[in-house]
Amino acid sequence: MEEKNRPKKKILMVLAGVITVIVAVVVISIFTSKNTVDTDYLESIIEQPVTTETIENPIDFEKLKNVNEDIYAWIEIPDTGISYPILQHPSDDAYYITHSYDRSSSYYGAVFSQVRYNKTDFSDNCTVLYGHRMNDGTMFAGLSKYMDREYFDSHNKFYIYMPDKVLEYEVFAAIPFDNRNILYAWNCNNDPRQYWSFIRTIMNTRSMDANIKEDYDLDFYDKIVILSTCYPGDSSNRYLVIGCLKNENNTR
Repeated sequence: MEEKNRPKKKILMVLAGVITVIVAVVVISIFTSKNTVDTDYLESIIEQPVTTETIENPIDFEKLKNVNEDIYAWIEIPDTGISYPILQHPSDDAYYITHSYDRSSSYYGAVFSQVRYNKTDFSDNCTVLYGHRMNDGTMFAGLSKYMDREYFDSHNKFYIYMPDKVLEYEVFAAIPFDNRNILYAWNCNNDPRQYWSFIRTIMNTRSMDANIKEDYDLDFYDKIVILSTCYPGDSSNRYLVIGCLKNENNTR
């Protein structure tokens, strides 16, 4: 009886061996394939050159620094007439309300940020730039044009020039606001929850003079710049044009 079963056992052993070999080949093949894909992926990353676009800087910061060391950047909104140096006094946050970019007394003031709340490298989550709304259309008077939806849609970029780079911002909101100091009322640069609370306040604004890209994609890591000026016809309130950083290019 045992002699009869021997051929069957041999066949089963051969089959088991074949199956083992097939499984091993498949496993090795899968591993090799995966390893090849991973290696190719890593090599593709390593082989990609790290490049930074370099563009010509139209602002002569060396000359500006000779005029006033407080000048640290320049803002331009194409086709609006808004093109001015940005300043920050080292100790007096109200100084450039009544002084021009060359430190001369002037009711035009200058475009400025506050040393108490903002650094001068635009690395803060939220930077506020202030400028008067002059009746002759200068300084930040042009911001009130953003009350018109067509204008809002067609002028959705502004640029901030620095000595070593150009920052491009995309406008996503233009709204009337009260006269609170935003960075005092919301600790945007030190508390992500307050930053997001302020963003929600912006996006939930309801006014005939407000234009907002309601589906705009923002997160905790986005850096925004708020352009603040007096509300037309009511200097006790403000009008804000708000942009989100989209591109950063080195300059030469």
